[in-house]
Amino acid sequence: MWADLRGVSFTQGFLNAGGIRTRYISSGSPDKPLLLCLHGIGGHAEAYSRNFGAHGERFWMVAIDLLGHGWTDKPPIDYQLPDYAGHVLDVLKALDRTKAHITGESIGGWIAGHLAVHYPRVVDKLVLNTAAGWTAHPDVMARLKSERLVRLLDVIGINRIGVAHHANPGCRFPFKLSLSIFHVVTDTVS
Repeated sequence: MWADLRGVSFTQGFLNAGGIRTRYISSGSPDKPLLLCLHGIGGHAEAYSRNFGAHGERFWMVAIDLLGHGWTDKPPIDYQLPDYAGHVLDVLKALDRTKAHITGESIGGWIAGHLAVHYPRVVDKLVLNTAAGWTAHPDVMARLKSERLVRLLDVIGINRIGVAHHANPGCRFPFKLSLSIFHVVTDTVS
């Protein structure tokens, strides 16, 4: 990542987005149109490190760590699509903008699409890069939560614990995990 940013003028910091301490990386000047970049599930703002130089010439490019990701706060909520979208709306307010070009990859694309449909006044142009979906099916959301938990456990050094049962025979990593510190029980991760 740092090699991608050699010679690129950028800043990083935190902003208060509706009470959520939100990390960002930006390039370009705030007097240019805002290009807001939303990463994928389990990702972070650095996903756009190769874009800051070129896009910073034409835009005020801001990539954030989404709600519950990277160095952004991780409140004890359900992490549903409207939660992510609300966070992005709060980011726009914190940046003192009413509209932005929004690009997203994976779940970031899903969030961007949701914003374009439900809050079209805030989306100037929309770029979707392998968007994760269109509707929030409960089974898909459960899988995303499980994947997020597994990544979190890997980051803090707790390995997958014990195979308990097979709720889904096609699952590659079946396990049941119950840790009181997370107040979460998952059946499978695919």
